[in-house]
Amino acid sequence: MAETAAGELLRLDQALAAYAAELRPLPARRVRIERALDRVLADDLAARHDLPHHDQSALDGYALRAADTVRAGAGTPIRLRVIGELAAGRAAEVPQLPPHAAWRIYTGAWMPPGADAMIAQERVAREDDDILLAAPVAAGTNVRRRGEELASGAPLASAGQRLTPGLLAALAAAGHGELPVRRRPRLAVIDTGDELTAPGALLEPGQLHDSNGVALTTLLQRWGLRPHSVARVPDQPQLLAAALAGAAAADLIVTTGGASVGDRDHLKLVAAQLGFKTVFWGVAQLPGKPLLFARRGAQFLLGLPGNPAAVVLCAALHLRRLVDLLEGVALPSPRWRHGVLSAAVPPNRARERLLRVELDEDSDGRARLAPLPHQSSHMLSNLGRAQALARIPAGTEPLAAGSVVAWLPLFEALA
Repeated sequence: MAETAAGELLRLDQALAAYAAELRPLPARRVRIERALDRVLADDLAARHDLPHHDQSALDGYALRAADTVRAGAGTPIRLRVIGELAAGRAAEVPQLPPHAAWRIYTGAWMPPGADAMIAQERVAREDDDILLAAPVAAGTNVRRRGEELASGAPLASAGQRLTPGLLAALAAAGHGELPVRRRPRLAVIDTGDELTAPGALLEPGQLHDSNGVALTTLLQRWGLRPHSVARVPDQPQLLAAALAGAAAADLIVTTGGASVGDRDHLKLVAAQLGFKTVFWGVAQLPGKPLLFARRGAQFLLGLPGNPAAVVLCAALHLRRLVDLLEGVALPSPRWRHGVLSAAVPPNRARERLLRVELDEDSDGRARLAPLPHQSSHMLSNLGRAQALARIPAGTEPLAAGSVVAWLPLFEALA
């Protein structure tokens, strides 16, 4: 459990470290390679055969013996007889190429026995069944050698890598049809608040449209995840307890609201009554101070604040890290980058601050971070323009334009 002095908030880095100390990757399973996009490898993988699997032609042209072309010249062309045609695909046994002969060959076809070079079709003259060469062809010309990219058994992918289309294509080419991957986490989303009503519904006095649920479910979709269950619950302990109990099958329960210290903030107490042990409660960040992390055996609870912008920012930072850790990502989020502020930032005294910023590049390719207006935790209107979070350390004096700060992409897909 993360420890701090009484009344002292956990620093952001301490909270991120606490997640890593508590979570372990979910079990592994094997899936067909076509169903493995965005999953995380559970084991190291190597090439199952040489790549290429055999010597093959790099172009359309003619396979030949380099020794037969050494005397070729502009005024003394060499004539070779074309004895057949070879294309890519399953091929019957090909006979040895005799001297002073050639095979018509197409890109990707196996090089025939005896041939050690090939020449592109546009570099020869064709006369009936013969080709004429006006220059020598060196051995190995236009030949993709067996194993030149990877030898059988060569490392190709590591446990903890997320499977991209490119990596999946490489694994398929190297002989893999099924892959060992971590199980995707089962997540339950619970929005709390008497004031919440469905997006688009007619607002009664005191009501608010539920933007928190939209933010969480769509962020999860962006990450390739679908919530196991979604519930909207009033600020009543009995109903909250029932919703938490109904999420017993989830690996991770994510709630919004009810995690602060008000009379109607019931999450911490109700979770404790259901057997959840608090790992930490409260993080020294702005926005997002009232954040609860608890566990009950192998099940985890992340209680996000209720203010909408705090929900989005905490999900992008904290929830994303939890997902990465459950899936066994080798380098879990956040992976901070660095850029320069394009405008001054006021002093930041007490808590680490997460600023919503627009992202651009200067002429040197450096990231430029433009702070947006309306940074309060209840304000969402700038999220249509916000592309990143800039990290402003606690205890800093005013930062001038051009100051270097850490930043994190806000809505990127899993990586």
